[in-house]
Amino acid sequence: MYPYRFQDLKNLLIQIDNVEYQNVPLYTINSFDRTQLRYLIIRCDVEFDPLNALKFAYLLKDANLIASFYFRLDTAYDRNILLEIQRMGHEVGFHHNCLDLTNSNYELAKDIFINWVNKLRNEGINLRTVSGHSELFRYSRNYDTNLDLFDKFPYLLNSLELKEAYSLYRNIRFSINYIGDNFYRVARLKNSIINNGKNESLHILLHTHRWREKL
Repeated sequence: MYPYRFQDLKNLLIQIDNVEYQNVPLYTINSFDRTQLRYLIIRCDVEFDPLNALKFAYLLKDANLIASFYFRLDTAYDRNILLEIQRMGHEVGFHHNCLDLTNSNYELAKDIFINWVNKLRNEGINLRTVSGHSELFRYSRNYDTNLDLFDKFPYLLNSLELKEAYSLYRNIRFSINYIGDNFYRVARLKNSIINNGKNESLHILLHTHRWREKL
């Protein structure tokens, strides 16, 4: 498989979804019954180019697959595209990077987070989960990742009736393999999916702006 050629990835996902997995959105993770099924979670981080994410969503829908799309609102926000993706049955979430944007000003980052959550909901997005953006090679004296916002304000997510994708993933009680398309991993993505253990669920992280050929 040529790296980032989406048609190849789509064909592979169709095969594993039809044969071995139940494909579900990430927000349902707490209700999984591991004794019954193996699950396939497709998580899409949208950091740039929301139109490409829309094309991505249509192709997944055509393949009878659903995904959880997490949008950065400073670089990839388009209200109509988010609503259209939601209408297809995909989950739409917030790919938050508020500590990055404020250079680790926690109070300002909290205010931005709350304002953007309210904005999404006011515009019709059924927001259930958020996912922290991680900037490779970004270092700060005051925080490690954007998830540190919730260590500083542990009440914040509950007050907004939200769950954090990484926390959901860490707290599940059954075996699930995490496979991503970040740089060196992409060359091994196909083999990793094919060779996933027979008793294990699968969580695939994709970045929609990278997958372009044949879109």
